Amino acid sequence: MIHRVRFALPLVLGAAALLTVGCRESTGPSSSNNGPLGIGVTIVAGGGQRDTAEAQLVQALVLRITDSMGALAAGQVVRFQSVFSDSQPGTPSALVSVLTSLSYSTFATASTDDSGEAAILIQLGPAAGFGRVAVTVPRFGYQDTVTFTILPGAAMRLAGLRDTSLYVGRSGPLHAFVSDQYGNRRPEAVTYQSLNTSVASVTSAGVATAVSTGRATVVVRSATPSLEDSLYVDVVPAGTIAAVVGAFRNLAGGTVVTMNLDGSGVTAVPNSAADNQYLSWTPDGTTLLGHRNYHVFAMDLSGNARFVVPTSAGFGEDV
Repeated sequence: MIHRVRFALPLVLGAAALLTVGCRESTGPSSSNNGPLGIGVTIVAGGGQRDTAEAQLVQALVLRITDSMGALAAGQVVRFQSVFSDSQPGTPSALVSVLTSLSYSTFATASTDDSGEAAILIQLGPAAGFGRVAVTVPRFGYQDTVTFTILPGAAMRLAGLRDTSLYVGRSGPLHAFVSDQYGNRRPEAVTYQSLNTSVASVTSAGVATAVSTGRATVVVRSATPSLEDSLYVDVVPAGTIAAVVGAFRNLAGGTVVTMNLDGSGVTAVPNSAADNQYLSWTPDGTTLLGHRNYHVFAMDLSGNARFVVPTSAGFGEDV
């Protein structure tokens, strides 16, 4: 006979992001993609370069500017501005610097010389994919974008490891990959090994199958380079938990949600957003009790709530 377990938690906290800063990887291959960029703008050198994340490109980006008649435009201001990364919103995909500076930023200007040319230095961003710099020539209204290719750096660690919860008899994929120091995915394969096969078995490709209730430690490895880390597979009893959420799935703060112990079936209780605290289930598992505005309340899973004692009572009231 399976006994259904009910739990209640007071708060679900959002995950915190951890950023680490280290030295950039050694430079990788580069190539040119020079030629007309747009009307009146030609890439003379440095177009289409490829290198690893955070690399400072040795070859400057050199542009030639002409006016509407095709004549070289000397003494014209050219603006260079970073474009945000597609995969990391809010992060510049590339930075720029004038030739006489060691400092890179999201914006810089350069003036064309007697040959109509202006040059800028480029540092690629941390996210693999494309680095982009917007180019404008205000005098003539020219505007276009120069694109570079950002490659993952050297393999540094195993990333993407997440613990998994399963019910007995259920299977699910595990997640891990080799990354550089900035979290960019590399192509090296990883393998998985369960140290507690009586709790959960795991294929080398990373599919876990729950055998019995408990916790299994799974070792994750890559052969080249030699990296090792671990994650957990928790095999849980059938049950439902309730929690008050903060920032979660665009729900209002204080919303009550229920979910299965394996993490599935997340459901928001309608009209439940409030100052909800100290949740607990009633014995029949159909109603939640808690404190709201310093008074005990009862609420069913359709969001119907009522105070169980007069609201003139205090915080220390008993149910």
